Amino acid sequence: MSDDVPQIDPRRLLVLRAVAQAGSLAGAARKLGWTQPASASR
Repeated sequence: MSDDVPQIDPRRLLVLRAVAQAGSLAGAARKLGWTQPASASR
C-alpha cells in the first residue's frame, strides 16, 4: 500500500457544504459572504 493519500483542504469542504445547503454556487457565495472580483479588462 502507498502512503500517498491526498490531503483534504478544509476550505474546499466548507465551500462544498455551503453549495449543498444553498443549492447553487451563487447561493453559497452569498452564504459565505464572498463577492466576485472586479474585472481588470473593460
